[in-house]
Amino acid sequence: MNPTPFRTIIVTLCLSAAAISLATVWFGWFGGNDLLVRYSPNFQAIVPTTALCFLVLTVALFGIGNGKDGGNRLAIWCARFVFGLVGLNMLVRLLAHQDGLDALLPFWTDLGDRMSYATAALLILSAFLVRRTATTLNNPPLLLVGGALTGLTTTGSIAMSHALDVNSPYRLGICDGISAYSLLLFGLVFSALLLIHLTAPGGAGLFDEDY
Repeated sequence: MNPTPFRTIIVTLCLSAAAISLATVWFGWFGGNDLLVRYSPNFQAIVPTTALCFLVLTVALFGIGNGKDGGNRLAIWCARFVFGLVGLNMLVRLLAHQDGLDALLPFWTDLGDRMSYATAALLILSAFLVRRTATTLNNPPLLLVGGALTGLTTTGSIAMSHALDVNSPYRLGICDGISAYSLLLFGLVFSALLLIHLTAPGGAGLFDEDY
């Protein structure tokens, strides 16, 4: 297998995820462009904390792709940040405010948008895979490939079974709050993780030409 085209695909997936995450926060929430946060007026928005988690995860993936200890350490710290932010968000949602940490932001609009429990679970899975990948890239266990596949299939299952339209009766309670952009970003992140494991070299960085 020639890893070069897969390396290009991985970089493209990561850049796409980073661009979408930045656009939803900068042009969507700060710029007031509703299309960039919820796609359709009847859809729920991707909240800033979720977009930030995706942006940090893409930074982590580039850190892993660097193939150096510094990049791997960066990826581990990024994973820890996602663990902490998601955990705190869920804690606030359960104990204080149903919209979580995002309700504290000055530009927040109380339209029922929040980080869903399904989003939180998939972000935790993503962060776990990133952290484990950073420490076992040269000899990735099959479990991590299975984890990436699980994330992809779960994302696809939600996209097919959960109605994103808030007025639809065909909605899953655990997915209440998940957005179209979150599903797209999960698809990009889990696809990148899967390709990283399938093309992981023994001792070389993913973006290194000499392997």
